Amino acid sequence: MNLNPLLCLISLFRSKISLGLRRKRPRACFQTPFGRNFGQFFAGRCQRLLAESCHYASSALPSQAKNRLKTSPKAGLKTHPRAAAFGRFRVGTVVIIIIIALAASACSSESQPPTTPVMATPAPTPHSAPEPEPTPEPAPTTPPDMGVNSLTGEYIHANVTGRRPVAIVFDNIRRALPQSGLAQADILYEVLAEGGVTRLVGIFKDFDSERVGPVRSTRNYFIDFAVDHDAIFVHHGGSPQAYNDLRSMNIDRLDGMFEAQVFWRERGRPLEHSSFTGAGLIWGRVNDLGLRQQLDSRQDSVFDFYPILSSPRESEPAAEFEIRFAQGYTTSFLFDESTGLYSMSATHGPQIDEETGEQLTFSNIIVQNTRISMIPGDTAGRRNVDTVGQGTGYVFTNGSVAPIRWAKSSRSSPTRWYNDQGLRLNLNRGRTYIAVADTSPTILATGQEPEDDPHTGQD
Repeated sequence: MNLNPLLCLISLFRSKISLGLRRKRPRACFQTPFGRNFGQFFAGRCQRLLAESCHYASSALPSQAKNRLKTSPKAGLKTHPRAAAFGRFRVGTVVIIIIIALAASACSSESQPPTTPVMATPAPTPHSAPEPEPTPEPAPTTPPDMGVNSLTGEYIHANVTGRRPVAIVFDNIRRALPQSGLAQADILYEVLAEGGVTRLVGIFKDFDSERVGPVRSTRNYFIDFAVDHDAIFVHHGGSPQAYNDLRSMNIDRLDGMFEAQVFWRERGRPLEHSSFTGAGLIWGRVNDLGLRQQLDSRQDSVFDFYPILSSPRESEPAAEFEIRFAQGYTTSFLFDESTGLYSMSATHGPQIDEETGEQLTFSNIIVQNTRISMIPGDTAGRRNVDTVGQGTGYVFTNGSVAPIRWAKSSRSSPTRWYNDQGLRLNLNRGRTYIAVADTSPTILATGQEPEDDPHTGQD
């Protein structure tokens, strides 16, 4: 308990009090900040109260009563009414002062003397540590000993990336089915020959199939497909127009009519549909002949590729469609959203590779519209196909279709592909089918609406 106020009261009462009470300064209280201020205030207040009380009593008593009080302090048979009142007042005042002092002492004892304020350190609020900034994914790097296939945008072994591809002519008549090795073609062309049927030209960058065929004779416009990719041309025979162009254009080639060691005939097939070859035989003969195997330094990629699966700008949904090459002869495609691939079928049914037993699939389908005409005076009904010049077409990829443009300045230069805005055409990574036709494709089913284009490329 803080005794400062009580001690001050006792000090006050020990002072000499008379009717002419002089105010005296109380003894110093304990020197605590709170006690000193409160004690001085309290002592001063007590002195004033007592002085006022005494003065009241003194002024109220008659002079003889004053003398009596001075001379006979013990006489007191009767007390003067005013003196009694003064006594009652004084006792009540003292009692009240003592009560107030005790209460003040109790209150002040609960108080702590003020000190220099110290800010309490708040308890740490539990919180999770700030999440670190996400680390950006590094740009994809080419795996060791791998390179990018310029025909597909996919990885292949590094020692193959700079090698020239091989262009092989395939028979596609019903009696020649199924073919072998088509599943390894990076790009597959289809175009009309004579008789209202088509032939296929496969472009192979990295393949190892040891059974490829049936290999069939070439037409002059097939050569342009090989030139587009600086490819070594593989065929078995050719039209008169084709042989003229092969010689005049100095095309590196392997012809089954003259390279018996590279081709064989398979029994059980009609003679004209029985010529086969293999990857090892082809590259072995290329080595023997000393043909150039490295790509021409001037040869660049025909296509650009999206970094992720994408749809062209301003494309429309197209999940199923067909291309009509001739009366009663069509090729159709069906998009599989789960794989992002188009499965290929012909009039006779699904297009199957005998080596894998699986239907051919592609990531991209291109329709190159051009003029196709009969060669005047050709009794075999052969055709001319305009591959030089410019024209329009369509690209199907990721379940959508968009218009495109193409241009080829000469037979010795590659075909250039552009989107409808005139920028280089982007494709999705993977294998590509190209139909060269004089008709537009027919959309059979649209399927689901394509998602918004997520890519940031040119197309």
